[in-house]
Amino acid sequence: MQAVFGAGNDLLAGLAGVQRVTQITGDAEKLQAIAAQRSEEAAASEAQAQAAWDAVDAVPVDALEAAVAEAESAVTAARAALSSVQSKVASTSIALIDSLPRDAGQLSQQGWASPVTGRKSDGYGPRPNKPLAGVNEFHRGTDIAASCGSPLFAATGGTVLEARPNGSYGNWVLIDHGAGVSTGYAHLAVGGVLVSAGQIVSPGQLIGTVGSTGASTGCHLHFEVRLGGVAIDAEPFMAARGIRLG
Repeated sequence: MQAVFGAGNDLLAGLAGVQRVTQITGDAEKLQAIAAQRSEEAAASEAQAQAAWDAVDAVPVDALEAAVAEAESAVTAARAALSSVQSKVASTSIALIDSLPRDAGQLSQQGWASPVTGRKSDGYGPRPNKPLAGVNEFHRGTDIAASCGSPLFAATGGTVLEARPNGSYGNWVLIDHGAGVSTGYAHLAVGGVLVSAGQIVSPGQLIGTVGSTGASTGCHLHFEVRLGGVAIDAEPFMAARGIRLG
């Protein structure tokens, strides 16, 4: 008792000692409770971690890697096939261009006019990436983008051979200018063909309006120049006659 109450049996000191012992005992119990709670939390975390590792182990990594390798091989083969097709198209196109009739300056002395006011959106030549399924891989004309309803004009004087719907060309006008030269105008608007077969037209005469009929992705004129019935590159032909397309 003397150790508890202090020297000289000091009652106040003894009471303080008892209170301190009680407080320490209570703190120890709280600490034990906290330690038990932390132990439970650690066990739960360990269980979650083990579940996560089990899930990782369950992923068929080898099978997925094999699938990725197979897909990469397929992509490589597809690219090689596409490259081969593009090379064949380019070779065929070069051979075709080399066999085309040459511009000999036919009708260069008569008046010529721009068929439409607009922006060039596609040119003459091969196009491995076709804009629409079913269209030709070789583009035989010059596309000029313009608003639907814009006026179209005869590139020079001549006789209208065709003025009708024409498959992928949509509404179509073909004009014979003589000397083996003709010009074609495709994708005219519904109701936008303003001439008829057999009609005589003069350079720059209104013949129709821009549309998007046939195999078309938007309002534009597909313009062709033909020599002996074969479509050639219209841009240099028209440029040689003072007309810039687009």
